Amino acid sequence: MRIILLSLITIGLAFAEDIRLPDQARYRTVKDFGAIGDGVHDDTEALRRAIQGTGLLYIPNGTYLISEPLRVPERKGSAPARRILQGQSRAGTIIKLKDGSSAFADPKNPKPVFQISWGIAQAFRNGMRNLTIDVGADNPGAIGCAFMASNQGGMHHVTLTAGAGSGLRGLDLAVGDNGPLLINDLAVSGFKTGIYAKYGQSMTFEHITIKQAEVGIYNQHSLIFARDVTIDASYVGINGSSSSTLALIDARISNAQVAVSPQGGVFIRNLDATSCTAAIAESPEGPIIIEWANQRRHLFEPTLEHSLRLPIVDTPDVPWGDPQAWQAPLALQAKDDLRPDNWLKAYQNIVDSGAHTIYLPMGELRL
Repeated sequence: MRIILLSLITIGLAFAEDIRLPDQARYRTVKDFGAIGDGVHDDTEALRRAIQGTGLLYIPNGTYLISEPLRVPERKGSAPARRILQGQSRAGTIIKLKDGSSAFADPKNPKPVFQISWGIAQAFRNGMRNLTIDVGADNPGAIGCAFMASNQGGMHHVTLTAGAGSGLRGLDLAVGDNGPLLINDLAVSGFKTGIYAKYGQSMTFEHITIKQAEVGIYNQHSLIFARDVTIDASYVGINGSSSSTLALIDARISNAQVAVSPQGGVFIRNLDATSCTAAIAESPEGPIIIEWANQRRHLFEPTLEHSLRLPIVDTPDVPWGDPQAWQAPLALQAKDDLRPDNWLKAYQNIVDSGAHTIYLPMGELRL
C-alpha cells in the first residue's frame, strides 16, 4: 500500500509510463486552459495561462505547438517554486516549438522554450516529469529547458531534442543558485551543449544520455555528482572550470577530442573513452579509467590505494498503478461533518481496506 498526496504541491518522484490520476483528485490539466495538443493549433497562450499557478499541472498525451518562450511568473522576493509539470508519457506528451520561430532566431540572445524558475536558492519542489520538449528545426537560439530546483525537486524521464539548425543548449542549469536537485533519466540530443551548469550546489545526475553535441556537459563553478552517463560529443565530453567539482561514475564518452577536461576537483570511476582522442586532457591516462582523481583522496582506510568501490543502488521507481485502484478517505469530501472522530475513522478505514494506493485530495485535511 502507498499513500500519495495530491495537494497539487507534491507527488511521488518517479513513475511508470502512461501516468493517470483519478478524476475525483481535482487536479489541473492544460486542457482546462484551452490547450488542444493536436500539433496544428498554436497552444502558446493556453500553456501560458496554465503555468500561472503553483502545484501540479497535468499534461495529457498530445503535441502542444508553441511559437514563443514559456516562463512561469515571478515570485516576489524569491525564486518561482512549487511548480510541477507532469506529462502522461515521455513519448506521448510533447511540447513542440514551431520550426523557424522568430523569437529563437538569435544564438547570441538565446531563450528557453520553457523556464521553470530562476534566482536565489528558494525554488522549492519544482519538477518536470514524463514529457518531451522538441525545439524543432531552424531555431539556433533555442534552449530546451531552463530549470531550477532547490532542496527538493528535479527532472525525471524527460527528453530534450533539437532538429537541424536548432538548439544552443539542451538543459540550462545556469539560471540561479541551483540545487540540491536530482536529474534522473534524461535524454538530450541535437544541441551544441547538452547540459550547461553554473553556480550550482549538489546537483545529482543519474542515467543521462547526450547525443550529437559539441560539448556534452559544461560545468562552471558547480558541484555535479553523476552516474551512468553516456555522451556522444565532437569536442569535449565533460568540460569544467577551475572552481567546479565533478564526481563521475560509470560513464561512456565517445567521439570527443577529449572525454573529460579535469578543471577543478575531479574524481572518476569506470570511464570508457575508447573512441575519444584522449580520455583526460593533459594526462596519459586512458582509454579505460578504473579510478582516477586529480586531487588527494581522503580514504576510509589509510592503507587503501583506491576508494571502496561500493555498488550503487538506483533511485527507486514508484509503480504508479491503475488510478481506478486508488482510494481516498470518504470523509475528506464530507464538508457537512468535520468532527475529528469522523476524520480519524475515515483515515483508519481506508488504511484497513488494503487499497493499492491511498491519496489525499486537495482541500482541508484534519486529524
